[in-house]
Amino acid sequence: VGTWDQVDWADAPAWMGDSVRRELQELVATWCGSAALDQESLAQAATRLDGSAWTESVQQIRRVADGGVRVTARYRRPIAVVQTHDGYRIIDARGILLPGLYLRKNLPSLGMPLIVGVRSHASLTGAPWRGPDLKAGIELVRVLEGDPLIDQITAIDVGMRDARHRVHGVLRTADATIPSFTIPNIISIVTGTPPAVHGISGNFFYDLESDAEVMMNDPEFL
Repeated sequence: VGTWDQVDWADAPAWMGDSVRRELQELVATWCGSAALDQESLAQAATRLDGSAWTESVQQIRRVADGGVRVTARYRRPIAVVQTHDGYRIIDARGILLPGLYLRKNLPSLGMPLIVGVRSHASLTGAPWRGPDLKAGIELVRVLEGDPLIDQITAIDVGMRDARHRVHGVLRTADATIPSFTIPNIISIVTGTPPAVHGISGNFFYDLESDAEVMMNDPEFL
């Protein structure tokens, strides 16, 4: 077909970013001939695309009226990032290792849960990554998918084992930037300062004169 921009997707998923889309478009464009009746090159392109770790299956590659081609396929959706000895890698829901090696600075842009503590060695790209630790991490990710609190989890740690060598998944949570007590929390939000500045360190304080707990909900305590 000539160039990558002549390759169109019938059903590109929302998660597929520009870099992955471009990689697959270039793969298809390389193997598709330009002759309208050349079915052999379409078959070769389908075989190559089917061999990509991003692709689960290829239903069809067909020519369209403008001289380009249209691809219908199913893709492997990445669901988690896994920390390894040399960086960070991504996997799908079945533990298939997907292309790419990432740095820590890339994690925010990936926008996926992070699994740490995996002892089993990574597989080849496109193959299942075996190991009870990674399996436990994937199971936790699938349980947490769609939960509004998942963004508060900094990592899923699967490095712990009990006396019977069973993997224990532990959720690491982020440190709060403002206090978790109700009144100090509200005051910090309103004033934009921590308790060390606004002076409200808890919901109550002990009043020596009255020998009682006093709720810190009056402006005089600021």
